[in-house]
Amino acid sequence: MTTNSNPTEFPSIDLSSFLLPASDPTRLPITVEPLTLPASVLSSTSTIEPKAYVLHNILTPAECAGFIQLADTGILPSGEPLLVPTNDGRTQRYVNSDRGIINSLSLANVVWERIRDVLGKYDEQISGVLEVKDEDDGMVGKSWRMNGRWRADGLNEVWRLVRYETGGHFGPHRDGVLVTDLNRRSMKTFMFYLNGDFEGGTTNFVDDQDLYTDEVTGKIRARDGTIASRVRPEAGMALVFNHGLLHEGDVLLSGKKYILRSEIMFSRIEPIENSAKESEAIQLKQRAEQLESEGRQTEAVALYRRAFKLCPDIENF
Repeated sequence: MTTNSNPTEFPSIDLSSFLLPASDPTRLPITVEPLTLPASVLSSTSTIEPKAYVLHNILTPAECAGFIQLADTGILPSGEPLLVPTNDGRTQRYVNSDRGIINSLSLANVVWERIRDVLGKYDEQISGVLEVKDEDDGMVGKSWRMNGRWRADGLNEVWRLVRYETGGHFGPHRDGVLVTDLNRRSMKTFMFYLNGDFEGGTTNFVDDQDLYTDEVTGKIRARDGTIASRVRPEAGMALVFNHGLLHEGDVLLSGKKYILRSEIMFSRIEPIENSAKESEAIQLKQRAEQLESEGRQTEAVALYRRAFKLCPDIENF
C-alpha cells in the first residue's frame, strides 16, 4: 500500500462552541432502525448474529456544521489514494479520502450518553453481557484471543474525521479492532454521517463471494447482486455495526461527503493478567497497524518485528 502523507492530527480542540450537552432538551428524539443482514456478510466461522443499526438524530444540524467547518479548515489533503497490489503486478484503488484525527474524551462521553440506553433497547450486546469464544471472529474479522464475557463501556476517544471528494470511495473491507490490552478492545464500529447533500456514497454491506476490480477506475467493487443492504447517509445519522461485517463506501458521484468515525469499546468482565511484554507488544502492534493503514510499510514492518520478538503469540491477541 502506498500513500504520500498522513492524516492531520488536530491539537486539543474545544468542541463546546457547537457540541450540545447529552441531555439538551432542544435535540430531537433519537430513533433506531435495525438492519436485516444475511450471515454471508460475516466470516464462515462466526456464531455471532450480524448486528447493524441506523440511529437518527444523534447530532443536530449545528453540530454537523461545526465538524464540517473543522474538516474544511483543518484537514490537509491525504495525497495519493491508498493502493493495493494485484497478482499481475497492477494496483487497485482501495480508498481515497482526506483524513484527520480528533482526540476528545468529552465527545466520546457525550455521544455514549446519548446512545447507550436507546441502542441498548435493541442490541443486547450493548445492554447485556457478550460471551465470545476464541474461534469466533464475528466481532473483529479474524481470530483473536478473546474468550470470555465482555460488556460495552463507552466509545474510543480517538475520532477519525474524513472527507470524500467526488470520485472518493472505500473498497470492501472489514474494520480492524482496537486493542488497549487483553481486557479492553473495540468490537463495534460507530460512524456519524455529517451531511447527505451528495450523490452516491452509500455504505453497502456486501457478500465477499463476488468482488471485482472496475477496469475503468481501478476501484475494488462489490457487484449489485452481492449488496445485502445500502445505507443512504443523512446529516446527524449514525451507523453502528459489528467489526466483522464486510462493507464498502460506494463511489461518490458528486459533491462532498463527511463522516466522523469511532468504535464502541468493550471490557472483559473477568480480567486476565497482562505481562509487561504482552502489554508492550500490543501497543507496538497497534502502532504498526496504524502505520500500515497510512501506507508507511517500512516503519510498520519494523514495529511488527519488535512486537513478535517480544511476544510470538501476539497474532492471537
